[in-house]
Formats: sequence, C-alpha cells, structure tokens
Amino acid sequence: MKQILFLLCLLLAACTVAEPTVQWLDWSTWNEKAKLADKKGIVYIHSPTCDECIVMGKEAFGNPEVIKFMAEHYYAIKLDVHEQSTIQTKGRAWTVKTNRDGSTYHELAAALCNSEDNITYPTVAFLNEQFDLIVPIPQKLSAEDLLLLLRFVATDSFKQMTIEEFRVSDDG
Repeated sequence: MKQILFLLCLLLAACTVAEPTVQWLDWSTWNEKAKLADKKGIVYIHSPTCDECIVMGKEAFGNPEVIKFMAEHYYAIKLDVHEQSTIQTKGRAWTVKTNRDGSTYHELAAALCNSEDNITYPTVAFLNEQFDLIVPIPQKLSAEDLLLLLRFVATDSFKQMTIEEFRVSDDG
C-alpha cells in the first residue's frame, strides 16, 4: 500500500506543470546575447525591499502574456539598485557608488535611469539590439501597461509615434 501511495505521489509530482516565468539572464549570458544583436534588451531595476517592486515583479512580470512576449522579443535581466558586485558589460566595469548621504547604489542602475543621484525604482530600461539605452520608464507598471510598452518598443513604433498614438492603433 505504501508503495502504491508513493508511486501515486511521484506520478502527481511528475504531471505538475511548472508556471512559466521570465527567463532572467545573468550578466555573463547577457554579454554573450548582446553579440547576437537579434533582440532588444530590458533591464528591470529594483530593490528587494521596495513594495512596489515586489508587486510589479509578481503581477506584471508574472503575467503569462508578458512572459511570452518577452521570451520572443527581449533578453531580460534584473538589476538590484544596491547590487554590490562589479558588473562587466558594454566594455567597462560598473561598480558601487556612495551618495552624499552615505547610501550606496550601483552606477549601472544610475546610468540606465539617466540619473546620478536620484534612482527611481522600479524602473524598466529598454535597450536596442546593441543594448544601448532607448528609454527608462521609472514607475511601477501594471501587466497591461508593461505589455503595451513591450510591443511599442519591440516594433520600433516609438520611432514614428507617441505611446498614446500607439495605444489607439495597437491591436495586440
């Protein structure tokens, strides 16, 4: 009886379908993907202690449509604004800096936010295929708004129209 129960539990565990998730890359993989220049990049700049970051991480980046679209059109990486390690990317070493008030921040987060001393998080930084900054979006986004922005940038529509015009024309 115990063997049958064990086999039943094993079968149920094997049949459990894992929830899809965003495939967040590490920096070394990110640098390899940059050489391909076949997808745009997205950097999610956050803090693990930020309530809005936690909510956005679960709700927006946990949305199945967002996950699917990002997998098809983007390379994604998370960047903790307080990351303590040196990050090698774009031909240089990015390190931790200290503000006048003594708090620390990662200089790559500051560069991607276009800010030296006022990093807003959460921020989603969109990058072109060469991983050069297109635009940072410094606010918590809903899954619907994130998906709209993902489509707007992936299709290069930002080169021809405003996000408001795209919202009206988008049939996604």
